[in-house]
This record gives sequence, structure tokens and C-alpha cells, in this order.
Amino acid sequence: MRAVRRLVPGTKVGHAGTLDPAADGVVVVCLGAYTRLAALFQATPKEYEGVVLFGRSTDTLDLQGRTILRCYVPEDLPQRVAAALPAFCGGYLQEVPRYSAAKHGGVAFHRLVRKGMETPLRRKWVELHRAEVLPDCRSRRRIRFKLVTGSGFYVRAWAKDLGDALGIPALLARLTRTRVGSYRMETSVALEELERGSLARHILRDAAAIPWVPVVNADDDAFDRLCHGQAQELPGERCGETAAVVNESGCLGLIAHAQGSVLQPWIVLKTTGLAP
Repeated sequence: MRAVRRLVPGTKVGHAGTLDPAADGVVVVCLGAYTRLAALFQATPKEYEGVVLFGRSTDTLDLQGRTILRCYVPEDLPQRVAAALPAFCGGYLQEVPRYSAAKHGGVAFHRLVRKGMETPLRRKWVELHRAEVLPDCRSRRRIRFKLVTGSGFYVRAWAKDLGDALGIPALLARLTRTRVGSYRMETSVALEELERGSLARHILRDAAAIPWVPVVNADDDAFDRLCHGQAQELPGERCGETAAVVNESGCLGLIAHAQGSVLQPWIVLKTTGLAP
């Protein structure tokens, strides 16, 4: 994020979910008024691929931490993992890792731990939509996986929990986020390319930035009233619970909650006829 801020000085920069320092993959960056859409991106499914290493545990739940335990890994580990995965699919309470950005008293957990302070035991409701084992012939101690998760899911915590379920210590050895909502690795842009001066041509604007949200067209008068917080009925328009409202020029002005043809402003990007 610091690198992007250097590329757009004076512009507000936000994100729809960061990654652990040792992880890589897709990060959705929002600029200007579009930072208000961060919650919309955060609510979309995330897809990950990575590696769980069995037979070792650390205090950070990944390779970066201090080793706590080592043990033997059974020959039938892949079969055991495959049998255990279905129990994690769906919603459940997940313990928030001590080394995380979760906050207590306004201070991130990982900062408290590094100062030798205790962090409270905290669990949060998370959802795992899909989990599968991928082929990996390099070591019987390693399991490659693909996950599709909901918002706020800690993959490091899942790796530990998977090991606990099998009675074998485990940690997250590698992690790549391959998708955030409609944004995928293959259509993403490397930071190095942006630093070479290509940022402007890669910025997505208006409804193209949120392609999974249904679009509703409003005439300019209704559009301005919606942008000023007034609910509007748009005869002939029908959409789902959420809609992206654009004006006659196709400019995105807001996200609205919809009930039939009645739109209630939710996230307003602009309050005039100008682009955000």
C-alpha cells in the first residue's frame, strides 16, 4: 500500500483486504472515492492456493515463527486430510491468530505479542465454501490445497486447525490469493509494472470496477437525488438486493439497496454530477 501511495500522492488509497507478509497474490486497491467500496469487495469470496506443512508447529502458524513442536508424519497423510476437509466446510468459529492485524485496545495483536503482552482469546465466525487437495509429489509432509472462503478467514488458523483435527502439528508453508470476487491473478497487474508508469491505464472506473453488481440506469434528475441520499422509485427497473446506479452518461454514483423498483442509497461516491 505504501508503494501505491507513492504513485498517487495526495489521493486517498484503501484496500479490500491485505495479505500476510509471506503471502502473495491478488490485492484489490481502491483510490479516491472508490475507497468507500472496500466493504463491498471484502464481502466477496476469496480463493487461495497454498501448502500446509505437517509435522511442525510454530507460534506464528507459518514458517516465519519459532518452532514449538516437531513430530512424525504418517504415510497415509493425504487420505487423512481428504477425509478431514469436509468437516471444515460451512460456517464455524475460528480462533484469531495472536500474530495478526486484529486489534485490542486499538493496538494490533502482533504488536502486543512482540512487546511481550498478552492478547485476548478471540473467535470469529468465518465461512469456508470449498476445500480441496491438489496434487503434490515433492514430500509426504506437504499438502497442496485450494480454498474458497468468505470474508475475514485466516488460512494460517485453518492450517493449524486441520493439523489439530488429525492430531499432527501443522503450519502454513506457502499462500497465494488467486481471486478476490471477480478479480483473478491472470488479470491482475504486478506492482513492478505500476511503478514503471502504467497505473493510469489499469484503473477501473464506474460499473466496470464492480462487475458482479447489477447495474441500474437512472435519469440525471433521479441520479442527483439518489446521490444526495433520497430514496427513489425507478419504474421499470428491477434488480436484486444491491444495485450500482449510473447516470445517463454511464457514470457510477452510488451503490443502493433495492426493493423492487425502489432504491435506497447505501454507499454514495459523489454528490454532484461530476465523476468521483
